[in-house]
Amino acid sequence: MSATYSNQEIRDGLLHQDERMLMYMYNQYLPAVIKLVTNEGGRRDDAMDVFQDGIMALYTNIRKGKYTITENTKISTYFLQICKYRWYDVKKSARFRTTDTITDEVRNTYGSDAEPDFKAVDRYQGLHTVIEALGDQCKEILKRFYWEKQKMDEIATALNMTTASLKNGKYRCMQRLKSKAGEMNLINTIQ
Repeated sequence: MSATYSNQEIRDGLLHQDERMLMYMYNQYLPAVIKLVTNEGGRRDDAMDVFQDGIMALYTNIRKGKYTITENTKISTYFLQICKYRWYDVKKSARFRTTDTITDEVRNTYGSDAEPDFKAVDRYQGLHTVIEALGDQCKEILKRFYWEKQKMDEIATALNMTTASLKNGKYRCMQRLKSKAGEMNLINTIQ
């Protein structure tokens, strides 16, 4: 029988990066995230990515004081909402639409048993790898601007930067992204 933790214990455990709390989160909440994603057309791998992103977002929100424990909101509900919205973002993304399009085209051409050609998907996954290598600040800027569609002044405020320095930072991040993507023959993916 697994232990049960209070909202405060979960919050504190995540804040201090307690491995037991991460395992608890996996055991308690991963099945719900997998169910959400697979019921909405995703795969288990997609659910794992969404879950990981959700953990990072929850940790960041706790660290920055954006999540506070209240009597009416369980941390599990808050976390699952993060994952739900993250999954909706993924579904709207070009990577997900490309995967669906490739799979549908292959099924229509060769039948449901055919293995699709995932070259386009591999390019997007390669791009994800490149973005991961850019560093935390670049990832945060690009994520907020391109995926979360935040305005420059909102991002600048959130990252404690001036709008001018944010614009310069975004430009430098994009130049690094293009350079690294070019090295991996992914440049068409980001243009």
